[in-house]
Amino acid sequence: MHRQTKSPAVEVPCPKQITVDPSALAYSVKQCAVIAGLSQWRIRLAIWEGYLPARRNGKLSRSALVVLRADLEQYLKELPPVEQSNAPWLAKRRAA
Repeated sequence: MHRQTKSPAVEVPCPKQITVDPSALAYSVKQCAVIAGLSQWRIRLAIWEGYLPARRNGKLSRSALVVLRADLEQYLKELPPVEQSNAPWLAKRRAA
């Protein structure tokens, strides 16, 4: 028989609160993610793929990327709308 040992308790640090000033001219990637309701990865991917213009404030640091408020708003406006679904399972659910 294997003896099970308890693993020591691991403290998970609370994520730092991200503050967003709605009147700011530009936002960090983290702030963009909070405002847009998207993940930081999705914001970075949009920047790397050229869909979301960004500016670099520094040489190598990832946190040096800034996105202008107007560019973020335009990116969100250009996302495709979600079409109504006519899936059979959904029709059955609506009928119930």
